[in-house]
Amino acid sequence: MTGYISVRKAEEHNLKALDVDIPRDRLIVVTGPSGSGKSTLVLDTIFAEGQRRYVESLSSYARRFLGRLDKPKVEKITGLPPAISIEQKGRTKNPRSTVATSTEIQDYLRLLYANIGIAHCVECHRPMEQLTAESAARLLLDENGGQRIHVLAPVVCGEVGKHEECLEGLHKNGFVRVRVDGEVQDIEDVDLDARKKHDIDVVVDRLELSQKNRERLIGSLETALETGDGRAIIAREGFEDLTFAEQLMCPKCGIQYEKLGPKAFSYNRPDGACPVCNGLGLTMSIDQKLVVRDENMTVHDISRLINNGERTWWNERLVALGELVGFTMETPFSELNDAQKEALIWGRPEYILKYTTENENSTWEITRKWYGIIPWLERMFERGKSSDKNYQRWWAQRIANEFSRKTTCEACNGRKLKPESLAVTVAGKHIDEITQMTIDEATRFFKDIVLTEREQKIADLVLKEIRARLNFLLAVGLNYLSLDRASMTLSGGESQRIRLATQIGSALTGVLYCLDEPSLGLHPRDVGKLIETFYHLRSLGNTVIVIEHDRDTITAADHLIDLGPLAGVNGGRLVAEGPPAEVLANPKSLTAQYLAGKKQIPV
Repeated sequence: MTGYISVRKAEEHNLKALDVDIPRDRLIVVTGPSGSGKSTLVLDTIFAEGQRRYVESLSSYARRFLGRLDKPKVEKITGLPPAISIEQKGRTKNPRSTVATSTEIQDYLRLLYANIGIAHCVECHRPMEQLTAESAARLLLDENGGQRIHVLAPVVCGEVGKHEECLEGLHKNGFVRVRVDGEVQDIEDVDLDARKKHDIDVVVDRLELSQKNRERLIGSLETALETGDGRAIIAREGFEDLTFAEQLMCPKCGIQYEKLGPKAFSYNRPDGACPVCNGLGLTMSIDQKLVVRDENMTVHDISRLINNGERTWWNERLVALGELVGFTMETPFSELNDAQKEALIWGRPEYILKYTTENENSTWEITRKWYGIIPWLERMFERGKSSDKNYQRWWAQRIANEFSRKTTCEACNGRKLKPESLAVTVAGKHIDEITQMTIDEATRFFKDIVLTEREQKIADLVLKEIRARLNFLLAVGLNYLSLDRASMTLSGGESQRIRLATQIGSALTGVLYCLDEPSLGLHPRDVGKLIETFYHLRSLGNTVIVIEHDRDTITAADHLIDLGPLAGVNGGRLVAEGPPAEVLANPKSLTAQYLAGKKQIPV
């Protein structure tokens, strides 16, 4: 039958040669006691066969990477459309994944900030200006008045060759002098070694920085920026060169940086990630309380804890340190004065330890600087992180597990992005302030956002996508989640509903959706919104099969399939099917008896 998914002789797990015809393009709810075979029918048979057929349709090359999928124990399934499973299991363990990234809201926020964001100075927080010849001239005249300068345009930077064509082109354009590897000379006199790297800057003008030369300076800077592909150099006698580029500049501080693109607002990319925590918002730091776990521990106890036993050379150093600052290996930490504690834990490079060590054949004296226990652990951790030596990697792992705590990154305050990215605002808020909002708050913010006509025109499509995804999340009852909530902290039901919201956004048609108890953990008042989501998927021409125990979802179904009669070996049979009213009137249905109040679960 073309309008049905027909399953014949399904015997996977506890199914008893089950035959069932499931109407397509409908909301189907599969119910029954726990263990009656609901997941086996929907996920392990129908979805598994759909997935297997998809993989079989791929080229042999693609199948090599996906592996072979076993055929479920079923005689045949006909009328099966492409299938998508949205289950509770399979939550991500990626610490970088959040509600915003998994729903693509983060991607659209990055586009929004890259295109209409207003950049601010990271020092004084004033709005940045696009650097022009005029603004560069103003900055030079304000701070360097009276100096004589060369206005240069960089044309070759660290490139090997004689660069004859470049020099000829400059000469034809009217330039007569260049600075080659720091030395100014006539173009006609330049003779370069073809085997070496060279820097060539064309001399655009030589002048004194004064108000009377202001227009001349602006003109020279315009020429330099044009010739130097957006860059100009100001050479001052006795001072370092100043480099100007056609990029963002603070009118007060003179700080410059390039206009930020979408990558600069991603903490998963080096372009945007905080350089200290690498975009995690957390740093690993060694905690003194994990090094000295009890104030009554002796210096010897601390040494044994750090080294996982005895290390002769380590003890020898601590003995030498004790002789220097006045403690023994048996002195409890609580009896050390502040200076001694500081010396032991944090060290002092000016402390020179001298001690004697020996083996069977010889004795020799060793001199070492003492940097302290925690700095030593930090050095061992950094060395072991990227080492290919097993024992160094073991040390790094041990230090991370036993002596370290994750703390909020002090550089970005847990915001994960570099300062320049956090200094860009839209409607007065930087991107992290948006992602800290709940779905409810973000929906209101983007509904009421006020933009200029130009900004609205640029951002119109991006804002539509953001609003649509927020509305999908509201529709599945996730209004309370914040956009920066880590995916690994979500419950199974929350993760499933986020994936469901993502599927709504994709607007696929002709698909079979298989869902496993999506109402689990959902507040009763939000179940209606979830059901509306199922109806929306159905209205697009999809078949939605839901495994459920929720009364409202069961009664909202177009077609109900009740499995049982009991669980395990006593389940796996079709008890009743059809419209909900018909199934719930069936005296054989255990589900119907509970919903009608004829049976109750004792509390």
